[in-house]
This record gives sequence, structure tokens and C-alpha cells, in this order.
Amino acid sequence: MIHSLTIGTIESYISTIRVMLNHFKRKPAKISVNMISKYLSKMFDKKRLSPRTQHNYFAALKWYMTKIVKKEGFTVQLNKIKN
Repeated sequence: MIHSLTIGTIESYISTIRVMLNHFKRKPAKISVNMISKYLSKMFDKKRLSPRTQHNYFAALKWYMTKIVKKEGFTVQLNKIKN
């Protein structure tokens, strides 16, 4: 499951996931898709992240929620990614 990811991608995912878990301070299974959607929108607006970084945040959280937490059908509706 993690074998197809590069070391850099894995480190990036771990960093992103750690920040999210520290933000919510609850078990991952208790974090709803709606909560993640709001969190990502807030992060993107607050930090003015590049579209590539936004994509990386989303990819990390999607990977974590579907592969580790096993939340099926993980989709998040976000505001349009701004350049």
C-alpha cells in the first residue's frame, strides 16, 4: 500500500497528516469528510498555498483516510484551487 510511494512523498504525507491530527485532536475514525473539507478550505485560504501544495495536501489526506482509516468513498468538495 505504501510501497509505490517515494520517500519524499511518504515524508510529505506524514507531515500533512500529523498537522491534521494535531488540529482535530481526535481519533481519525471520528473525523468526518465535512470536517476535512472545512479544514482544507481554511488551510488553503489562510496559508495561500500553491495549487501543487493544495493537491499534495488533498492527496495525503485522501490516501490516509482511504488506505489507513478505511473510510470508503472519501471525496471532498473544495473551493476552486487558486493560483
